[in-house]
Amino acid sequence: MSSEQRVRVAVRVRPLLANEADHACSLVAANASKGTVSTKESSNDAASSRSFQFDTVVEPEVSQEDFYHMCGLRDMVGAALQGVNISVMAYGQTGSGKTYTMEGTEDEFGIVPRVMAETFSELDMRQERGVVANYEGQVSFLQLYNERVLDLLSLSDGKVRGAGVQVGSMGGGLGYQTGLALRYDGAKDSFYAEGLTTPPVRTALEAMHYFHQGIAKRVVAAHAMNAASSRSHCVFTLDLKITLQGKGGLAEQVVTSRIALVDLAGSERASKTHAVGAVLEESISINKSLFVLRQVCIFDRSHA
Repeated sequence: MSSEQRVRVAVRVRPLLANEADHACSLVAANASKGTVSTKESSNDAASSRSFQFDTVVEPEVSQEDFYHMCGLRDMVGAALQGVNISVMAYGQTGSGKTYTMEGTEDEFGIVPRVMAETFSELDMRQERGVVANYEGQVSFLQLYNERVLDLLSLSDGKVRGAGVQVGSMGGGLGYQTGLALRYDGAKDSFYAEGLTTPPVRTALEAMHYFHQGIAKRVVAAHAMNAASSRSHCVFTLDLKITLQGKGGLAEQVVTSRIALVDLAGSERASKTHAVGAVLEESISINKSLFVLRQVCIFDRSHA
């Protein structure tokens, strides 16, 4: 990953699901060597085909481990340890495999556990070699639900207002979860959620403990296109403070960075999901926020 590439786009094509194969759906044509994805409209006219170019294209049969390396995520972790803030976002239609890519399974780890494992393993190795004198880490986990910021690591056990009876919305306590206010820190030139829980971590195991704790509280619902559709955007963040070992009498240098891993809710079309009530309202909010995010990414990439 060069310093000139502020935004990189990787497209992962998942295999067809059983019900999609039954309905004679077909895969897009993914060409990893050329970095292209080609689609064909319902017409038999060859002119109806369209091709799109991306930084990385990952074909359906590629494993989670190979996907991690193909997308340059190891290089991104290395950059974070040098003081570069990085973000990884899974963006796509509902049911396209975003959560699988970010979380993975017990047998096929996704991006989040791999990034945590590599980050702390590399820090430990650098400390053993005398490059790093000490390091500190802290995590946070929030979900953006219907334009409200909710703390997934909060000890509060209240319900999620407006979410009905979806999984993760019905806390065992009384009342509702309170949305956090977004504030601007002029000194750091960044935004933050006021009152967000930020427990310290020293190992990947500790970080993943908090990740799984938060996952259990995110709002999930079923509709016609996805039996377990995320109804909120989830942001898991690792903040690092690394003290480098001084050499030749020089003072120790402190490096800070942030790794943000984002599992976005999927874009939805009501005519396909058959969503009604609270789920439909969530869809509207999801699509609106994804549209704004897309405009920001397009602007940033065009000015990179």
